[in-house]
Amino acid sequence: MPENENMSETSFRKVIYYIVVLLSIVVIVWILTHKERYDYTNTSDSVVADNTPKRLATLGSLGSWNIDLEVADTEAKREQGLSDRDSLPEESGMLFVFDAPSAPSFWMKDMRFPIDFIWINKDMEVVEVLPNIDPSTYPEEFGPLEPIQYVIEVNAGAAERHGIKIGDILKLAK
Repeated sequence: MPENENMSETSFRKVIYYIVVLLSIVVIVWILTHKERYDYTNTSDSVVADNTPKRLATLGSLGSWNIDLEVADTEAKREQGLSDRDSLPEESGMLFVFDAPSAPSFWMKDMRFPIDFIWINKDMEVVEVLPNIDPSTYPEEFGPLEPIQYVIEVNAGAAERHGIKIGDILKLAK
């Protein structure tokens, strides 16, 4: 009997080993296929005291709209923005984060679809919505009427569909 128990225990360990290996492969494949959407090199989901998001992707809300935001918080990411993309998934957008309040200008260079600009001040409050900006407006530049620290770009018409208005507060998931 002891040999059979030993054999059974060895078989059980092999099964567990193969399950762990298989699950590891599944996780690795999932990460690789979702790499464009999330940055796994910095998984902190906290927001520091100055409200600067520390993730490539985060969930935010404007009014009652929950939105998946890709964060552009470096000069290179802000310069690239949504350029050279064919589309933007519904219920998502790009959050541009600036180090301090300013009046940045945006243009539609290499854009392939129209967008809405949502200008947000340092207190995370919507101060202006600029709807339906078409790629054909390039090289015209667009900027806020007052200093802002954040900008969200979403598909054209999304701000109106979701009732985004001046005074709405951007809340980032923690």
